Amino acid sequence: MCQFHMVAIIRRKLTKNPQLEAGKELLDLAYRLKWMSKDTFTNEFESWKKKWHEFLKEKTTNEITGRTIYTHQRLRSAMISISTYLPFLFTYEDVEGMPNTNNMIEGTFTDMKKALRNHPGMNEDNRKRMMKGFFLAYIKKHNTKGDNP
Repeated sequence: MCQFHMVAIIRRKLTKNPQLEAGKELLDLAYRLKWMSKDTFTNEFESWKKKWHEFLKEKTTNEITGRTIYTHQRLRSAMISISTYLPFLFTYEDVEGMPNTNNMIEGTFTDMKKALRNHPGMNEDNRKRMMKGFFLAYIKKHNTKGDNP
């Protein structure tokens, strides 16, 4: 999981200007993600969860239906997203040379999509061959080690 996209997910769930203190703290933690190591981020996130544990457990009962729901659903959803993707947020620390975001390849996918859109009548096998060729050409062009792929 790209850290940039994790922050975007959190920002969508909490908005850019959360009103709740817990939301402000979680958004701030998400914004600091790119400068933190896995251990530091995990420790701070776990501290945040402990601090706001009781607050996040609050439930509200709908007076009409009698159904109970979590009061702070969007905040809980943001927390669950981080918890779900946490094992994958720091994969780049284990792989030498891997960036913490995928921003460098975003344009590559756009170029490939344009190439595929220009040939809408291709069958699935030819589309796969075109994508393989596209990425082989990309690797040859951007190979920094001087090796052949």
